[in-house]
Amino acid sequence: MRGNQGHPNVLVRVWLDDEGRVRDLKVRRSCGDPARDDRALHAIAVKQFPRGQLGSGGGTSQRWHDLTYDGD
Repeated sequence: MRGNQGHPNVLVRVWLDDEGRVRDLKVRRSCGDPARDDRALHAIAVKQFPRGQLGSGGGTSQRWHDLTYDGD
C-alpha cells in the first residue's frame, strides 16, 4: 500500500486505554525508512482517540488497533 506521495505506508499497532489515550504502540509494518517510521510513531502517540464504548451499557474497553500512517 502506498501513501499520498508514493511512499509505502507505515502500519502502527496502538494500545488505547478506556479513555482513548495511547498507552503503547509499535511499528507492525515498516515503510522501509526508519525516520518515517519514527515520525509515524510520534504522530500517533500524541493523538487522542474516542473512548472505547461497549454498547449502550456504558462499559468501556481497552483495545489494540492497527492504524495506517500515510502522512509526512
